[in-house]
Amino acid sequence: MKNFEFLYLIGGIISLVLQFLTIVACALLFSKNRTLGTILMLLGSFLTVIFYGLSIFGTQLMAQKGAEQVAKTGGLFNLLGQIPHFLFVLGLLLFIVKYRKKESVQKNPG
Repeated sequence: MKNFEFLYLIGGIISLVLQFLTIVACALLFSKNRTLGTILMLLGSFLTVIFYGLSIFGTQLMAQKGAEQVAKTGGLFNLLGQIPHFLFVLGLLLFIVKYRKKESVQKNPG
């Protein structure tokens, strides 16, 4: 197990594939059900990929300025990278609430 870069590469590839699959799933859900919840889920999943790419690019760019700048940039992207996850979860919760309301009305129409 001397080749740690290979492990990071495989992990990054798997993460990227799963993020793109999440975008596809959210796009399909949005195409069937256009609500605020599905919009937020799609936006959050899309922004996750964007932030992921920006963090890699930003870290590489800041590596030229030294370790302290890399640490600052990493911390900043770690903090900002939570925004897309928050949007996705908020959208998921809104979707669930709306779905449960619709299901409740169908069971008890009166």
